[in-house]
Amino acid sequence: MMATTPPTLPTDGSIQAGVRSSERGFALIGVLLLLFLLTGMVAALTVSGQTEIKISQIYEAEAKARGAAEAGINHATSVVIDKLTTWQADGYASPNAAISALLKGPDGLTGTTARDADNGSLETLGADATQRIPRPPALRTLTTDESYEARVFDEDDAARGVTLSAADVIRINEDSQAYTDRNKGIVVRAIGYGPNNAQVTLEAVVGFGAGDPAILVNGELEIEGNAQVSGSSGSVHANGELEIEGNANISGNATASGEYEVSGHPTIGGTTGGGYPTLAVPDIHASDHLAEADYILTSAGTMTNQSGTVLCSGSGCASRGWSFGSGTWRVSGNSVQAGTYYVQGDVRITGSPGPVSLSIISEGSITISGNLRASADTPGLFLLADRDISISGNLTQTGAQAQILVREQIDIGSNSTLLGQIIVQNVTSVSSLVTENEFESSFSLTYDGGLGGASGAPAVVGWRQM
Repeated sequence: MMATTPPTLPTDGSIQAGVRSSERGFALIGVLLLLFLLTGMVAALTVSGQTEIKISQIYEAEAKARGAAEAGINHATSVVIDKLTTWQADGYASPNAAISALLKGPDGLTGTTARDADNGSLETLGADATQRIPRPPALRTLTTDESYEARVFDEDDAARGVTLSAADVIRINEDSQAYTDRNKGIVVRAIGYGPNNAQVTLEAVVGFGAGDPAILVNGELEIEGNAQVSGSSGSVHANGELEIEGNANISGNATASGEYEVSGHPTIGGTTGGGYPTLAVPDIHASDHLAEADYILTSAGTMTNQSGTVLCSGSGCASRGWSFGSGTWRVSGNSVQAGTYYVQGDVRITGSPGPVSLSIISEGSITISGNLRASADTPGLFLLADRDISISGNLTQTGAQAQILVREQIDIGSNSTLLGQIIVQNVTSVSSLVTENEFESSFSLTYDGGLGGASGAPAVVGWRQM
């Protein structure tokens, strides 16, 4: 066999030099990878920072536009309310006529391009001409990059850009005439402008009768079943929480100063929601209406007239339809003498009298479990209780609309038919007859306004961002 000569390793250090060279190569690659990584991180941070700056700029621009829109809507609603508040002094025949005049603009004319140019303009309103709102598209400047424009529309004006069906127009009690108001409501629109073409549009509805709803409760209210509230002032407001269940049908607004909750399938014709301003509720006292009574039913069981003459007592009042016992005056038959009664105690109606002209003013509670049919004997006032009112019978109110006034709480759990307005002060209970304000079953209430004021005061009844 041929001998194999082993390889000879270099003795000049070339192997060590190669190893060091390789190590330097790997180190260089590592440094380059680290640089690439750091470059990417820096680029990402730069892009992120630029994005955050752009987002903050967008938010700032939108905030400025919103602030301008809010300034515009506050200014415009203020001058509109001021103008509509004086509709009688200004010589208008009705609130509708005053609103129609605003819709037609300062020249009061419509029908041609020239006449329509100022429609809805607020340019002449306000005491100080330098503070008035220019005619759109002219802008009211707030700062170098904030401004607004504002004008008014009728709810059914197609120029608003809101499409209403024929059923919608009927539901809101309008007439598809852009410059003729029918439902005592007007839309105020303000557009706020900020930097970078930011734009926010707000609308508010100013209406009459906002403080004159069909049902006004100074606290919590629950509406259940198939309750019907209708009429030109067929709105409901609770200064506390409002809860609507079932299939209630309310032609106007359903609003609350507290929370607003809905379950079931109610039909609401107007504005809904919570967080609305509280409405003033009168301080209800039976004694304030003593002078309106024809008859006084005393706590001693006698019936007197205003001069104090005793007309009957105890069982002797049966011929007039009344009986007395345990501090309670009762109507248990099917007839009762017409008149306005002031009662020093509780009232219970278990019979079914009527039709009759009857008003009851009670220092206690009123309970109606029979089927009373009556019209208000005192104009504008049907029932008043210093404590509670409970109606479980089918009360049918006829004739002119009138108020039901309750100092404590009310519960209507029947198919009663009422005409007018219900106001509940909701003070702390003395009576345990009713503990919560509730309207149940299929009762109906129709109210066309006027009992809480000539036509109510103009006020903002709703708003939205477009």
